[in-house]
Amino acid sequence: MSTLELSDVEATTQVKTPRTAPTDTRSISTVTVAVLILLWWAVTHWGFIDPLFLPGPGAVLSKGWDVLNNGYMDATLWQHLGSSLGRIGLALLAAVLTAIPLGVAMGCNRIARGIFDPIIEFYRPVPPLAYLPLIVIWCGIGELSKVLLIYLAIFAPIAIATANGVRNVDPAKLRAARCLGASRTQLIRHVILPSALPDILTGLRIGLGGGLVDLGGGGADCGDSGIGVHGAVGGTVSGDGCGDSGDFADCGDCVRDGAGIAGAATPAGALARAVAWVMARRASPQPRHL
Repeated sequence: MSTLELSDVEATTQVKTPRTAPTDTRSISTVTVAVLILLWWAVTHWGFIDPLFLPGPGAVLSKGWDVLNNGYMDATLWQHLGSSLGRIGLALLAAVLTAIPLGVAMGCNRIARGIFDPIIEFYRPVPPLAYLPLIVIWCGIGELSKVLLIYLAIFAPIAIATANGVRNVDPAKLRAARCLGASRTQLIRHVILPSALPDILTGLRIGLGGGLVDLGGGGADCGDSGIGVHGAVGGTVSGDGCGDSGDFADCGDCVRDGAGIAGAATPAGALARAVAWVMARRASPQPRHL
């Protein structure tokens, strides 16, 4: 029997193993969220944790519905969300327009890296809320101080990630582009930016997360509108934050702040995805028609 015939026999006698469909990631995430909500309801329903410290899902939904319908601080919830999203959107846009060019310069030029890298690494570990009093003293309590606080939280991760992505560009691509006569501008636009884009988008996501964390603090400490303002006012009125009365209404401020930040996270994430999509389209080479 020839080798070809033997291979045909082995192919016909081979047992075919059934292929199992891969588990959908969204299904796993949905089940995980459902289990967490069930555990949350269980520990509050059976009294393992006092409702003063952890309100149940029903109480949170009830308070959220009340805020959604009646608003607070003489404004609706949507107006507060609009103010907060406007601030983080402006800060994100300013950070993208300044951090990415600076990161490219730091990755391409050792002089720029030597000048700006110590400054960024000096202020990056400091929590933005720690230098909030200085921002208020220097810039006042207007919109500039709020936007600047969020901007500083978003700027450093984007600049550092961009510089790291530029330094990790494949040298073979750079040499090939130079051999084809690419100028400095073409090299940055068609080789460096597309290669560094994954790192830039990672820095964008990390920076946006830090901006959302500081969003509540900036509105609470130096603002009269936004999702963070009601927590500070509620804590001042009740005296002890959540208070000692055992009433859930004292914790309503914390619930409202949490619900507001959660509500702002989705539109802010959509804004970041839109910026990432525009950046990807601008960085990808466009086909040329001869």
